[in-house]
Amino acid sequence: MDREPLTRWLVQDAKAIPHATELVEQLCARMVQAGVPLQRVALGARILHPLVRDIAFFWRADRSGVEYHEFGHVIEEQPRFTRSPVAAIERGAPSIRRRLTGPGVLLDYPILEELRAEGMTDYLALPMHFSSGQTSASTWATDQPGGFTDAQVALLQEALDILSLLLEIRVHRRVAGVLLGTYLGWGAGARVLKGHVRRGDIETIHAVIWASDMRGFTALSDQVPKDQLVAQLNACFECQVGPIQERGGEVLKFIGDGLLAIFRVHGLRSQAQACNAAMEAAMEALAALQRVNAAQDPALPPLRIGLALHLGDVEFGNIGAPDRLDFTVIGEAVNVTSRLEGRCKPLKRHLLLSRAVAERLDERHTLVDLGPQPLEGLRRPLDVFGVDPDPGADPR
Repeated sequence: MDREPLTRWLVQDAKAIPHATELVEQLCARMVQAGVPLQRVALGARILHPLVRDIAFFWRADRSGVEYHEFGHVIEEQPRFTRSPVAAIERGAPSIRRRLTGPGVLLDYPILEELRAEGMTDYLALPMHFSSGQTSASTWATDQPGGFTDAQVALLQEALDILSLLLEIRVHRRVAGVLLGTYLGWGAGARVLKGHVRRGDIETIHAVIWASDMRGFTALSDQVPKDQLVAQLNACFECQVGPIQERGGEVLKFIGDGLLAIFRVHGLRSQAQACNAAMEAAMEALAALQRVNAAQDPALPPLRIGLALHLGDVEFGNIGAPDRLDFTVIGEAVNVTSRLEGRCKPLKRHLLLSRAVAERLDERHTLVDLGPQPLEGLRRPLDVFGVDPDPGADPR
């Protein structure tokens, strides 16, 4: 068994592989070349994510590529996980070795029955220790008669020390991207990862601006307990964020009970396409709110928003103090959109459009001309349009 080429690859060449899936695939192939008869490999890692607890990479000798899976936090309550060697490793077991054939076979984990039925002869679970202090599990199975040899196990353990570091770097980069996307928005998060971190690092973009505000939030805060208030606010935002992101929009921030988003105009999306995408998202968001209202306790006030769409140039980038920056949009078009949203209440409308958006929409929507409307801070009135019928009318 020749271990030197594998060790040299791990130390010198593997660090240049950008993606974890490719790293795992090459590692397993080189392990086999080095004389370790792997059949099944699984490598996991904990991540910081509001929805995902673990990510895992699965390799099998009889399949091409590496499968990538994400597991939600609910996995902690599932017997398949809690009664697994992976959970035991995370709880501090130094290693778990189970031979799957021969006398005295111990099949004390459900997964072992499955592996033996597939023809595996030996199973090994080893910890991967990360610099954060977290421990994740790696599992290795073979169908070699007699199982792994001592030399093969030693090579696995030796390689795992280096692999843990290589995998951690790639997982941390992924976590950074996920967290930045979650808290800044995907477009802003990607720019930060690419190095756009200096104050004043600004670009001018053409976009449809979405500004919305929850109606009756102050009154609601006096009527319901704090946890119910947060649940209502989250439901209001959830009804909007999904439709926005599904149609290529970027949620930039939540401002109290308000939301700011953009739909960029670029080489692959024209002004008309961006306007129609924003309009479709707005209609779906308002419809989603209607569904929530119809299903919730009639004693609760219905969820309503005021929403405005406008098209214009904005400055997109880092704004703030030297040591506290915000990735956001500024400019006259943003101010116009915010002021336009403020006209929803006096006009008794849930969705208002500027002429710049309205004249670029297709014929699926019936618009009503609400005439020139005065906007605070603007010298000239703005031509404003609504939708007929208004999509935010309460169905109850």
